[in-house]
Amino acid sequence: MEPLESQSIHLIQVGISRLLAMLPDRDFRQPDIDRYNRVMAFEYEKIRDFLILHFKATSRNDTPYWDYLREMAIPDYLADKIALFESYGRIFRENEELFNDTSWFSVMVGQGLRPRGYDPMVDVMPVEELRARMADIRTVIARSAEVMPDHRAFIRDHCDATA
Repeated sequence: MEPLESQSIHLIQVGISRLLAMLPDRDFRQPDIDRYNRVMAFEYEKIRDFLILHFKATSRNDTPYWDYLREMAIPDYLADKIALFESYGRIFRENEELFNDTSWFSVMVGQGLRPRGYDPMVDVMPVEELRARMADIRTVIARSAEVMPDHRAFIRDHCDATA
């Protein structure tokens, strides 16, 4: 895991809170220990898979390092998540994993993965409702972008080496 990223802080906090919740006394019974280890392993593995996606889906090919990462074997969970997305653009969050469907979608699309089809659930939604939802999403994005500084302004205000 990346030691300076928020996932590590999250894992520490979750580990402590689950330790207190799942091992409530000093008896440390084996079923409690096993459950804690299983739940925490799931948490680590899903974060690992999310990080691997960044490297697996890369289009960089300027060194053997990037070629290796693109061709490496990946965990079944991640392979299934990619295959599902590539089929219909669907992503599901499972068992309260840290990264939600929007985060997975952002990385997949940002890394150039594209679905071959669309989510068939769209076909059961009335066209006008679909258009209204899409308009709402566009409005939220536009309003958010309006209040954010552009890249140049952000760098000037927060990262200027001459300041």
